[in-house]
Amino acid sequence: MTKKLEKDFLCNQAVEYILMQPVENLAKLTVAEIARHLDVSHSYLARRFKAEREYPLRDYLFREKMVRCVFLLQQEKNMTISDLAKALGFFDAEYFAFLFKQYFGVSPGRYRRCKQTKM
Repeated sequence: MTKKLEKDFLCNQAVEYILMQPVENLAKLTVAEIARHLDVSHSYLARRFKAEREYPLRDYLFREKMVRCVFLLQQEKNMTISDLAKALGFFDAEYFAFLFKQYFGVSPGRYRRCKQTKM
């Protein structure tokens, strides 16, 4: 395998590992844990991922948490925003709401209400 393919393969393995994680594991998942799973160093994985994808692996991990959050907001209608934040590894619901609003442009509660009225 060429060096370029090996590097791409490593990044793809990291993404695949993240995508396979259930929400309860994703909440605690770190770049260091992903690197351990792939049997490479944390710094090597972080460097390779950023070089290949042009954004840090920790940003990808955060993005995946936000995507899962949207799914949970739509599927788990009885789950409070605070419980949702905890399920995704955020221990401060207000900070989680702040990050969600920065990422999606609306609060998690408003997002849920908008999606429920469209269904």
